[in-house]
Amino acid sequence: MKRTQLVLIFLILFSAAPNARAGYDYTLALVHVGRDQQPDSVGFNIVRELTHLIYRKVQEDRITLWDSPAKKIKIGKVALELIEQKNNIQFIDNDDIFLYETWKLYKRQFEFQILGFSFFRRLPDGNKLNLGYVDVEEAREMLGSLVIPTNANGQANLSYWSALMSKAYPFDLVKFGNKDFSAKPAMSFNIVDQAFKDSRIRSNAYKLEDVKLIEYNILPQLDRQTGNYWLFRSLNQYFEENRHEYFNLTTNPVISYLDVRSPLRVTRIEVMEIWERRPDQSLRYHPQQIRLFVNDQPMDWMPISEIERFDIIVQFKPILEFIREKQFTFTIRKINEERLFGYSQDQIIAALTNQPWNKITYKPTH
Repeated sequence: MKRTQLVLIFLILFSAAPNARAGYDYTLALVHVGRDQQPDSVGFNIVRELTHLIYRKVQEDRITLWDSPAKKIKIGKVALELIEQKNNIQFIDNDDIFLYETWKLYKRQFEFQILGFSFFRRLPDGNKLNLGYVDVEEAREMLGSLVIPTNANGQANLSYWSALMSKAYPFDLVKFGNKDFSAKPAMSFNIVDQAFKDSRIRSNAYKLEDVKLIEYNILPQLDRQTGNYWLFRSLNQYFEENRHEYFNLTTNPVISYLDVRSPLRVTRIEVMEIWERRPDQSLRYHPQQIRLFVNDQPMDWMPISEIERFDIIVQFKPILEFIREKQFTFTIRKINEERLFGYSQDQIIAALTNQPWNKITYKPTH
């Protein structure tokens, strides 16, 4: 959207005073999101992560940072560094973002669009320092192609754009048309609740999905009654009979391909899966990648389709089916971007099985 068009829209829409309950046409909404207001249950901190992303892209000259929505002055990486030095701050410690949006409610159909966002840093004297504005028209493709880091409560493989459009994060409606709620935020609650919480209103907000990226380890066991024993036995037998596959799939093999005597033993397995919670609360597992440790040295990560190609059978089942059924013990080491150390595996698995997926909690074992 060109600068003159954007400024004209801001002026026209802010001059309007829509009746929210009766519906309203496209109306400019100024939305504030505070970094310190974001709970872990959201799964991501949109302020922190968006700030870090934009800072990196400014340093790479991949995104334009403007002085304001009017887009009169570009703030390059040198100019940004001068602003940081002059005010003794760092851009990545930004406190607040302001989203410039349009909202429309018509016949119980709510629609919002994000036009751009500004960054503001709170100073010790109580003032706020404007750190720049990004036009969504330029950033939209990038935001839709990159995945935002999420903790154990969040959705896996969530793009920055979907995160922004989810409105799952706490925010304040500061301005709506010519109405200014900055002094009395509670006056905006009815408008926000109607748009995003009224079950009778259909919204174009992105609905977060119950999917998580899980990484776990599997270790061998000597007990023939365990699935671990049979899984490792089948893999070991395969590589003993097909040693060339090990060398084909390993960048740094632990032994020379000329060595035909040294045994190849799978000593550890790492799996990366998408876990999906269905409406009936049951879990479905979608293995994505697998990494085998042979003689305690890691092979390369490989797509699960590669291990399928081996046609390995474990307890009369194809290996992929066996992995999905989870008839073995394993240790979860990571949920989305959150690494797990020193926690009871029983607690973690119980939390994933029984707790709401935006309230995954577990206690340290010591």
